[in-house]
Amino acid sequence: MEQRKRIYIFLTFFICTTCLALLTISLATHRWIIAYPIRLISLNSSTLFQLNDYFVDNNVGGDQQQQQQQQQQQKQQSIDLELPKKFRGFVYFGLFQGTKVLNYGLGDRTTIIWLKQEMLRNPNLMSFTLWLLTILSISIAMIFGLVAAIFSIINTVMTPIETITGVQGLYLWNALASLFCTFAAITWLIQYQTRLIKNVMTDDEQQDGWTSLNRTSLSFSYYVIIIAIGLHLINIFIIYYGTTMIENHSTQRSNCNGRHRCNERRSNRNDKHPEGLIMLY
Repeated sequence: MEQRKRIYIFLTFFICTTCLALLTISLATHRWIIAYPIRLISLNSSTLFQLNDYFVDNNVGGDQQQQQQQQQQQKQQSIDLELPKKFRGFVYFGLFQGTKVLNYGLGDRTTIIWLKQEMLRNPNLMSFTLWLLTILSISIAMIFGLVAAIFSIINTVMTPIETITGVQGLYLWNALASLFCTFAAITWLIQYQTRLIKNVMTDDEQQDGWTSLNRTSLSFSYYVIIIAIGLHLINIFIIYYGTTMIENHSTQRSNCNGRHRCNERRSNRNDKHPEGLIMLY
């Protein structure tokens, strides 16, 4: 039983190292947010007339009613227009760095985003407090995950005397790591719902007509945090099953074996009485 218990505890070491790898990936990669912004251009009637050929090419086979609607639109003084292929972009960033690719109509223009500098230039982009809390929560979760991995090795090769370094400590370290991972996921989700889902563009880009409203989504660098939370919870279950459940099963088996032996002894005693009576007779 003791050997099986140590095997289960040693298994938690590999899960802890996997969690550390996932948290490192979340910090190092730049896919916490992905956005597909577009540029809405304000066109007056003369400019729209110059683009008439563009609309005709894209409306080949249209009926007369569509042409009348198009003429009515041309009479407007100004119009917001989204052109396909051109005036589109692709933005992604992590907790420290990202990339922005925007097409102003003359080809893609790529720029590197440094989040700290970007927040200083554009304070409306993100909440600095939530950004800092996300990074700190992941860092603390990595520390507790490392402590859990170290003590899982210690509990595999020996039985610590103190409670905090034993099996109860493994419960604590994994629970704290899972807690701080959850806190990081919540803070970034709040950041996303309050700021990033509305806009990831700078003030100058918004004045040029760029918008990312409802065109932003969370990406895999965020979801690996959710996976790390689940793995730490699985670790807690493995520790419980490998220590408490197996011990309870072994205790029940020993009790059943003891009762079986007692019943055998009683039956043997009962069997001896008739033989003694026959001999006395």
